[in-house]
Amino acid sequence: MKGLFAFAILTSMAGAAAIAPVNGAATQNASVPDQATDTVRLKVEGMTCGGCAISARMVLQRLDGVTKAEVDYDTKVAIVHYDSAKVSPQQMIEALKTKLKYTAAVIKKVEQ
Repeated sequence: MKGLFAFAILTSMAGAAAIAPVNGAATQNASVPDQATDTVRLKVEGMTCGGCAISARMVLQRLDGVTKAEVDYDTKVAIVHYDSAKVSPQQMIEALKTKLKYTAAVIKKVEQ
């Protein structure tokens, strides 16, 4: 029985090693925007606390085509990295308005 148990543990460990990222490469780049993305800065009005900024970030990140979103409550600015073939700044503004009742406007589209 002990031999079977040891075999099961070794087998599961070998399986985990086979799917684990090499040197953490897959996890290190997971939050880094792709080189081919566009970046836009949005002024977001209507947030009343840090939790609001988290909600706004989550709404933006759930949009298809958004690769990364950062929202700062203090400055009321969202920096969004996105694939312009999938989503536009206007769609981001609409999502914030519909889901959270926030108003937003483009401050600057960052050229790359």
